[in-house]
This record gives sequence, structure tokens and C-alpha cells, in this order.
Amino acid sequence: MCTEAQIRKYQGRISGPLLDRIDIYLEVRPLEYESMFLEGDSERSEDIRERVERARLVQKKRYEGTEIYFNSQLDGALVRKYIKLSNDVESELKSHARKIRISARGLNRIIKLSRTIADLDGSCDVLKKHVEEACFYRNNMNHMEGGHGDVIR
Repeated sequence: MCTEAQIRKYQGRISGPLLDRIDIYLEVRPLEYESMFLEGDSERSEDIRERVERARLVQKKRYEGTEIYFNSQLDGALVRKYIKLSNDVESELKSHARKIRISARGLNRIIKLSRTIADLDGSCDVLKKHVEEACFYRNNMNHMEGGHGDVIR
């Protein structure tokens, strides 16, 4: 098992532009043996699969007639064309972008991830909660890397 200092040292060697191409960063802690057998409110695999399949169909329909199949394939111009954000969601995004010091590429990734989260949620619109969740995943990465690139100010 590596120490926190060893982990930070290794992570510091990974370049910012490389990390900027990762959509989701989550640190996963080891699961305690006892918690594996607790009855809880966990989502069944079958339900997750159905939700993912529905989201994939929504994306397929959204991009029908193009060579795009998934939100992740959008470039900057296509993000603006296909993912419309309300003024309050745009404000939320801008606020988060300033807080976590994110590059323009990273911001587009947050928008695409927000759209995917909304698709998984069955929402036609990207809501504040979707942006907050996407920023949470990005913020975890940003803590790891200490910020980089051309940041939104």
C-alpha cells in the first residue's frame, strides 16, 4: 500500500493535458468486509443496465443523421449546438469553473458529462444537479492534479 505522499508524487508526474482528457476521476476506497453483506438501498444491476440502455437510445436519436453516437464524441462547436443550457445552469457552471480552475477542454468535458448524467436521469434538460455532479467528478480530479492548463477565471 502506498502512502499519501507517494501517491501525490506519482500523480504529480502525470501531465495536465493528459489528465484533462479524463472525464471522471473518483478515488475508490477499499470496501470493508462487513459492508459487503449489508442489506441496503443499492441499485440492482438490471436496473442500471436498463437506465444506461435508455440513455444510449436517447443519444442515438439526438444525433440521428450524423456520425455521432454519444455525447462524448462532441467537439467544442458541437457541444454548443447540441447541449443547450438555461441561464441559471450556465451561471452554476461558470461558478464551478471558476472555483475548480478548469481549462476550456475540461469545461467542455463537464458539459458533455452533465448531458450524459441528465440522459441517465431521464431528463430532457441539463439541470443544476447534473452540472454539480459532473463538477464533483471533475473536482476530484482537480484535487489530484492541483489545477493546470488555461483555466476559466
